[in-house]
Amino acid sequence: MKRTLFVVFAALYILSGCEYHPYYDGQKFRLYSSEYGLFETDGAHIYVPLYSEEAYVFECYGGKGQHHTVEIADPDILGYSYIESAVDQRPFESPGIVPAGISLQPQKYGDTSMTIADEDTGESIMINVHICEAAKAIQVYEGCNTFETNTVLSFRYAAQDDIVHFCRGNVSRRELEYIAEGKYEFVDIDGLLHLQLTYPADEEGKLSASGKDTVKLYQIQYRDGYSYAPESMMIMLNMQAYPIQTRSAYNIVEPGNYHTRFRFVDVTDIDPSTLDQIDGDMEIFYAYSAEMIPWILEQ
Repeated sequence: MKRTLFVVFAALYILSGCEYHPYYDGQKFRLYSSEYGLFETDGAHIYVPLYSEEAYVFECYGGKGQHHTVEIADPDILGYSYIESAVDQRPFESPGIVPAGISLQPQKYGDTSMTIADEDTGESIMINVHICEAAKAIQVYEGCNTFETNTVLSFRYAAQDDIVHFCRGNVSRRELEYIAEGKYEFVDIDGLLHLQLTYPADEEGKLSASGKDTVKLYQIQYRDGYSYAPESMMIMLNMQAYPIQTRSAYNIVEPGNYHTRFRFVDVTDIDPSTLDQIDGDMEIFYAYSAEMIPWILEQ
């Protein structure tokens, strides 16, 4: 669904003093969310974190597209703001179609439902909404012996603990399968950022739910091997809300929104006094900056 669909028709209607909305015109009423896709029937369940870097928006398609109503079963749990449909015409640019939308505003943890209706046609869709905790998830896109490709390291947001949950799946599609729990600590060693992980591993050293606790230290670098001050690296990781010393006081700070590639170099058996841009024949896994996701993992 692109805002520039039917641009020629939109331009003609604008020139004639009218607004044209190709997403409506009596088509079946439906909703769209970038996190969850298309909704056409009642009863779907969505999980929305209380803390989120970007708003969860449900765009309205079909129906008449002029008037919508929103009913929240428990407004103490969930609020919303309404985005009116419009034609966005800017100088020297093709006009864009802005669909009507509902931007969710979580208030507190809990379960409720929302019903969004096209007031002109009477069509509506009900969605079950679960306001939950949030997590920052680091997706491994090129694995190693210990952490295979599509392993996910998930850190609870706004939690004063040192727990990391290991999963497998796809962060962007919110498709995660729980594997095991471990502990973590971000460490500053001689001005370079490191991640210490305690996790269960099998006899071959691979992450395993039934394995024995193993401790490893990874030096965090950019994909090309460079590294900067730990505070700067945490910002690029979208992890600046997490203290470099895990057990220190927790503070929520201005969120980041980076999509950077990193490599994590195993320096467990290296003398700490020599840890200075380590490179060579060592185990390395590659991962993206963390994404904020709903905390819905079942152990």
